[in-house]
This record gives sequence, structure tokens and C-alpha cells, in this order.
Amino acid sequence: MVTDILSTECLELYNRCKNYDVISIDIFDTSLIRLVDRPEVIFEVVGKKLNLRDFAASRINAQLAAEVKIGVKTTIQDIYRELIQHGYLDRSAAQTAMELETETEKRMCVARKDLIDFVRDMKVEGKEIVFLSDMYLPGKILTEILTDKGFRNFDRVIVSCDYGKNKISGEAFRYLKSLYPKRRIIHIG
Repeated sequence: MVTDILSTECLELYNRCKNYDVISIDIFDTSLIRLVDRPEVIFEVVGKKLNLRDFAASRINAQLAAEVKIGVKTTIQDIYRELIQHGYLDRSAAQTAMELETETEKRMCVARKDLIDFVRDMKVEGKEIVFLSDMYLPGKILTEILTDKGFRNFDRVIVSCDYGKNKISGEAFRYLKSLYPKRRIIHIG
């Protein structure tokens, strides 16, 4: 089952989730809200800080190129390799920009307090909590961001770039089901 938390009151959501063993929750735009109107603004911030003209457009094009070559498992490292290969950045500048992008992503996210409380309460109820995302940042970094923003009680993070399975195709949900056979699973996002 999939439910939209933005249109569901937390008490109703809490009551609905009591009937499930595993609760899967989207990371971006559900658990974490970016403080920008669109994710690409992060690339604009990086470009300005590093005084790199047209960085945002080049970064977007590099991601598209990496996704064509690699597919669902595209990582942030793959994207920056494209920037190097196309001559936009040298290795040193790419490393600096990649680190700055990751740090900017961390700073530009805030957690939904009601979701922090919800996750805590569901863990008290003995539920498995899984965060799920289609993203080029690896699970290790997303785990750091979630923890830093106040999510402490969760069991795992499943990210498309780590597992090669995304939500859009349904493969991430099938993978989740394979991890928890014969368990009742709900996804919130």
C-alpha cells in the first residue's frame, strides 16, 4: 500500500500503520524538505560559491549523460566524472565541487518534526523503518543526513544508486518486499 503523508493527519497515519510490519518512507519531499524551490538550486549555489560560470547547466547535463551510460546506479562520483571527461572541471576542482554539493545538500534539508516523532513512535511499536530514495547520493550519506536532522530510529536506507533499483520502475518496492518476505509493508511518500 502507498499513502501520501502530506494529505494524511499523523494520528490517522499512525493508526493505519499499526497494521503493518514494515514502514517504508520516502526521503526527499516527505521526511526531508529542501529549503529550495527545486533541487537544481543546489547546483546554482555550488557554482556561485566556486565562481564557476554555467555550473548548474553543466552539472545537470553531466547527470543526464551519466544516467544514459550507467542507468539507475548513477552516483554523484559518476556525475562528476562526466564533468571531468567533458573538460568542465579538472580532478581537483571536481572533488571540491562534489564535496561542496554534498555539504550544501545537507544544509539545505530540514526534517519534518512530525515524521521524526512518527518514526520514533513506530519503532516503539516494534515496526521496521526503511527510508527509500531514487538518488545519486549513496545510502551512507543519506543516513548521515537523516541522522543529523533528527531521525535516529530506523533500520535501513535503500537508495537507487546503491542497489540499482528505483521506485519509478517498481523495482525498489519489489526489492523491499524481497527483504521482508511474508511481512506487511506500507510505503509513505
